[in-house]
Amino acid sequence: MSKLQGFRGAILLVDRATGEAIAFTVWDSERDLEASSSQAGPVRATAAEAMGASDPQVESYEVAFAELPAPVGT
Repeated sequence: MSKLQGFRGAILLVDRATGEAIAFTVWDSERDLEASSSQAGPVRATAAEAMGASDPQVESYEVAFAELPAPVGT
């Protein structure tokens, strides 16, 4: 994904107790997001399969606020 035009980052949130997960990607613009769709689809499918996702869903949202002054440690 990082090689696609306009890609800015990705975040994966996991609830280890339930096994549920939510993945986010951040793009420079809605146009970049839409343009990445055909290339991101296979990447998304591979990731979903690797994680054992049974019914992954894709939704789009506008970022209304973000503050990430430094990378989050692992």
